[in-house]
Amino acid sequence: RENWYPTEYDAVYMAEIQSAGTFPGVMIDEADFLKLREVSVSYTLPSGWAARFGADRASISLAGRNLMTWTDYMGLEPESTFNSGSRGGNYSLFEQNVLPQLAQFIATINVSF
Repeated sequence: RENWYPTEYDAVYMAEIQSAGTFPGVMIDEADFLKLREVSVSYTLPSGWAARFGADRASISLAGRNLMTWTDYMGLEPESTFNSGSRGGNYSLFEQNVLPQLAQFIATINVSF
């Protein structure tokens, strides 16, 4: 839209995006965030239940990972710059190919003999 209606925009903004040697301030975004990384719960089964399997102890655990992100960040993932350097190569400034971490749900059974 800036190319067709430049008078609708601030002159400083237009100068920043049209200058080849300047990094425009409009490309800098607040990336503050809060993440709920992991929640887990474990339950130790009664010893009588574990004895049915010839075990001394048994427990069940349920966990959820990457459950929620709170942010005003306009992009897909506020941690996308983590992929820079050797992980992101020369394209680390672009985040169109960086997807948020997927939510995971995990169930574990631990048995001690």
